[in-house]
Amino acid sequence: MRDPLDGKMKYRCIYEKQGADVSFVLVNSPSSSDGRVILFDQKPDAQPLTL
Repeated sequence: MRDPLDGKMKYRCIYEKQGADVSFVLVNSPSSSDGRVILFDQKPDAQPLTL
């Protein structure tokens, strides 16, 4: 996806939570920011996330 601020290509981090029927996207906390999706300049390492 393109960063809406600088127009450069970015990556979203999508993950699955064990036992959940839907995937999740990492977002900033609405209480400390505007709650936008977190974008990465490079693909994040494909290491499992424990939630």
